[in-house]
Amino acid sequence: MSRSAHPQLTAAAVAAGLVLTLAGCSDDDPKADPSSKPSLSASSSAPSGSTSPTATAEASPSVSPATGPLLKMPNATIKAPKDWIQASDLIDIATEANPPSASLSAVRLGSIEYTGPTIPLDLQAESAIDSYAERGTLKRLPDVELDGVTLFHVAGSPRKGIHLDAYGVRQDGWDTDVQFRFDRAFTPAQRKEIIAQSLATFDWTG
Repeated sequence: MSRSAHPQLTAAAVAAGLVLTLAGCSDDDPKADPSSKPSLSASSSAPSGSTSPTATAEASPSVSPATGPLLKMPNATIKAPKDWIQASDLIDIATEANPPSASLSAVRLGSIEYTGPTIPLDLQAESAIDSYAERGTLKRLPDVELDGVTLFHVAGSPRKGIHLDAYGVRQDGWDTDVQFRFDRAFTPAQRKEIIAQSLATFDWTG
């Protein structure tokens, strides 16, 4: 479906980051060839403006990139798992895909334009964690580098029965957020595999 132009926001309006916007609606819901995209592995280095270790991209034949629906936003794309179904977009700042069976699980990509300065990645991560403070517990995990850009990574349970892994960054005029939400039908091993396969297809397009 076509999306209307994204409204430009002041720095104050988006200081908490896109994760805050998506967190409010989430609880209501039930540059290379992608085949060559690498998996993620831990690194002890930390990017400028961040105190968290970074997971950098290194080639690994063990990760097969996801082959499901291509989720598109103006500045980024990512693929959902095979056989997942892209949902109708209810808002123009996010798009998602869900498993074929009735589920609260989702892979979601969101982007929103902003005007103003880029705040440190640590503050962005803190805002993401604070957005769920009253509904559950998230913790900061090592940052992740996707297609040459470092994103924060927070994970935990924002509400009973749901596990969330969220990645985000403010860069080049956009707040960008990737969320993986899983209900109890997915084991930790399955969650890890889905995340790795989808992140292997992430691409900046702006």
